[in-house]
This record gives sequence, C-alpha cells and structure tokens, in this order.
Amino acid sequence: MIVVVVFVISTYVFFRTKDMARGATITILEPQTGAARSPALDVRGKITRSSAVFMNDRKIYLDETGNFKEVVVLSPGYNIITIRAEDRFGRRKEKKLELVYDPDQQ
Repeated sequence: MIVVVVFVISTYVFFRTKDMARGATITILEPQTGAARSPALDVRGKITRSSAVFMNDRKIYLDETGNFKEVVVLSPGYNIITIRAEDRFGRRKEKKLELVYDPDQQ
C-alpha cells in the first residue's frame, strides 16, 4: 500500500513540475521571416510559462491566454525583431524574426 501511495504522489509531482522545468516557450504566428510589404506590421504570437516578455528590449504584455500583438515599424533594409521571454526562475528563451523591407517594392 505504501508503494502505491509513493508511486501516485511521485507521478503527480512529475506531471505538475515537468512544464516548469522546460521554461518559457515562444511561438511567432505572424509574420514569417522574409520580405515585408509595408513599413508597419503586426507581430503576433503566443508565449507560455513566462513572467516577463520583451520585444527589442521593450516590455510587452500578454493577454490572459498568453497571446501578444504588437505593431512594429520597419526601417528600409534589413530588420531584426528579437522576442525574449523570461520565466520566474530567470531562465531566458529568445526568438529572432528577420525581415527585409524595400520601400521601392510597394
């Protein structure tokens, strides 16, 4: 009986802490890396298990389900947008979005 109780408790602890051990996740929904057709565009995505989120070192805020939407103004040429998420243990995850904006292609 004790073995069963220990097994149930350890299984419960494992499933409750496995996501916490992985840290934050970043999913960029749009735009995709590549050419941009306009100088202003929406960057949308979803972030899970984070305590702070930054886009190009500027703090951004998530809705209650972890989604974000930020307007970014591109300069002509090559642009890098960096999205960084930090969890409550100080671990960081980062994704980069590389966009090229050519104003002559409009």
